[in-house]
Amino acid sequence: MLLRTLSCLCLLSGVCLAAQAQEEKKAAIKEVTVFLKGAELRSESKVKLPEGESEIVFTNVAGNINEKSLNVGADNGAVVQSATFRNNYLKDNGPTPRAKQIEDSIIYLSDKRNLLQNEITAIDEQINVIRNNRKVSTEEKGISTEELKKLLSLVRTDMKNLLDEKTKTNDSIMKLNTRINLLANQLREENNRDDDPAGQITVKFYCKKATTSNIVIKYVVPTAGWIPSYDLRVPHINAPVQLAYKAHVYQNSGVDWNKVKLTLSAGNPSEGAQAPKLNPWHLGFYRHTPVSYSQPVYNQQTSDYTNTAQAGAIIGNVLDNNGEPIINSVVQAIQGGIVKNGTVSDFDGNYILKPLSPGRYDLKTSYVGYKENITTGVIVNSDKHTAVNIRLQPTDHRLEEVVVRDYKVPLIDKYSTGTGRTITSDEIDAMPTRNTRSVASTAPGVYDGLNIGGARGDGTMYIVDGIQVYGARGINPSQGSNAYDNTMGNYVATENRGVNTTFDIELPYTIPGDGKQINVAVKSAELLASYRYYAVPKMDKDAFLQAQITGWEELDLLPAQTNIFYEGTYVGQGYIDVRNVKDTMNLSLGRDKKIVVTRDRDFTMRSVKTIGSNMKESFVYKINVRNTRSEDIELVLTDQIPVSYYKSINVDDVEYQEAEYNKDSGELLWTLNVEPYKTSTRTFGFTVKYPKRSNINL
Repeated sequence: MLLRTLSCLCLLSGVCLAAQAQEEKKAAIKEVTVFLKGAELRSESKVKLPEGESEIVFTNVAGNINEKSLNVGADNGAVVQSATFRNNYLKDNGPTPRAKQIEDSIIYLSDKRNLLQNEITAIDEQINVIRNNRKVSTEEKGISTEELKKLLSLVRTDMKNLLDEKTKTNDSIMKLNTRINLLANQLREENNRDDDPAGQITVKFYCKKATTSNIVIKYVVPTAGWIPSYDLRVPHINAPVQLAYKAHVYQNSGVDWNKVKLTLSAGNPSEGAQAPKLNPWHLGFYRHTPVSYSQPVYNQQTSDYTNTAQAGAIIGNVLDNNGEPIINSVVQAIQGGIVKNGTVSDFDGNYILKPLSPGRYDLKTSYVGYKENITTGVIVNSDKHTAVNIRLQPTDHRLEEVVVRDYKVPLIDKYSTGTGRTITSDEIDAMPTRNTRSVASTAPGVYDGLNIGGARGDGTMYIVDGIQVYGARGINPSQGSNAYDNTMGNYVATENRGVNTTFDIELPYTIPGDGKQINVAVKSAELLASYRYYAVPKMDKDAFLQAQITGWEELDLLPAQTNIFYEGTYVGQGYIDVRNVKDTMNLSLGRDKKIVVTRDRDFTMRSVKTIGSNMKESFVYKINVRNTRSEDIELVLTDQIPVSYYKSINVDDVEYQEAEYNKDSGELLWTLNVEPYKTSTRTFGFTVKYPKRSNINL
């Protein structure tokens, strides 16, 4: 038994000596290329290498890298023989700088609280002395009534002062306790982030002679990405549209990117580079065959081959309270307070989290402008897809009415906020959003074929004793969205590399590895635009001012959300999908109450006839457009004639006054020029023949 124990001790000692013999070197992250999903990290380290073979362990490595993407290079005659990645579960890096800063603040506030508690103890002792002295004085014989009054007055004054001081001190202690608890919660969140195992890369070198070599390490992590967005500002009618291109960058790699050179790429390595190939389509009778899940499948998120018989997934969609999909909402699978996997919803609101080890998870869904949703106790089984559909509720923020006014000077100025209520960028990010697929171009922020939504962003930053308790946007609130000005163009270089567009950000950025989004200004530009009014009275009684933008194709835009400002006032948010927009982009700038549009059916022209087994009914509609402004306006007016897909339902006798008529869709379109304080009228009509005792949607 003793011999066995000694053998084990010798073996452990050998392992420890071998571990100590390995030289460790911190890999400093210098450059990061962030894709729409995923990021490539580039680290550099200068090391001294002896003659012959040597081995160095590089730390400060993400714990979830794609091992197939690992690439290590060396110069000055050093040869890389091998590079191996592994997770280090035993490595204790101690608290992060942010956690250490929070701990120092907690200690400082705790010491301050202890001093106040000492003051409370001293006050209590003084109160006891006054009480005891009062008892002795009143028991003395021969004390006069006047002396007793003076004594009671003195006791009252001293006692009141001490009690007031005690109350104020207790209030200060309560405030300190609140601040300490707030910091303690933030410290727990910071420490939970560090529960994920750290990564390390062991590299074997060979050198013919001793040398100093610059080691470059590159690898890809899946838990990072960026989401594009735009601010579109119209100072006044007839002015160019000012566009600010922004990126919301996030990463949850477990290592902070401190002052790195950032490159944003429109590529997405997770989509794969292999073009699809069609195989012969053989027809036959369908027979249900159970699917085998035992075949190992390579997964890019875990950078490993995962047996799908052991891994599960969570799938579903994210909708608003109107049942419309929410794009780019963040969905995270959390287990034990640690984010195990995360993704963003696609254009249809769908998401998938995979692979996930079997177990119980909490599903956290967030999209700024909506209330955060947490679904607890989601069970993931092996080789199963657990379906969880999510509905987000908007926050209770509302916009004031937007009124179009005439101004002779531009109102876009950081010291002048224009008419109406000024809304800062942080307020915009807290407003509710929705994403409809109907009535395009009839609401603020809607483009042709696109949808209206509310604003989004990153939330609010709180600072307690110099500590960021939540997240930071780094934008001066007094500037709002104007913080992204033209000077950023001096620090961003746009380059088309093959099939992908990249934006090289010259200013260094720090992106923490906690998954929170950081706003990065990409570039800004001015776009030529013409302006007109647009109305669909069947759907909405208001007229909308539109900007028709040209030249946007040269800006390498991506599908993204947009915040829209008109005359210094926020009017709404839209979504632009550049894949569907034509040469001219129509941007809605809000409702103009000075353009009055009415649409009514003229029942004096109504007739209903019975023809055999059919009914024939006539319809006539009258549309009035009144311009109460002091200048001419151009207005595009649209309506429709019904279209029948049934032989038993016929639409005939179509009449339309000077309109462009599309027979396939039934759309009517008028382009009107209405003089000041005048009314323009358009009428259209049709007859419908349909079977008796049939209910049709007229």
